[in-house]
Amino acid sequence: MVTNNAVDFRRLYAERELHPGLVILIPNVPIELQQQPFTAALMQIAEVGEPVNQVLGVDLQEEEVVIPLYDLPTPPAPPDETE
Repeated sequence: MVTNNAVDFRRLYAERELHPGLVILIPNVPIELQQQPFTAALMQIAEVGEPVNQVLGVDLQEEEVVIPLYDLPTPPAPPDETE
């Protein structure tokens, strides 16, 4: 499942004991800007395998795509803003 709706789908998937994985495109960008993070997600899945019971949080930070992989229901820690 690929979505921009992180809040609802994290909640729905956290309620399941087993799920096929979730790809969240962050931030919620217009459709024409979604190709870069979506392609990065596909490449990550091809490299590490399907994210069963996990979330790929594909974040677009300026020109760089950052892809944390984590288990539900525990989201990743926010970045340290002192760095």
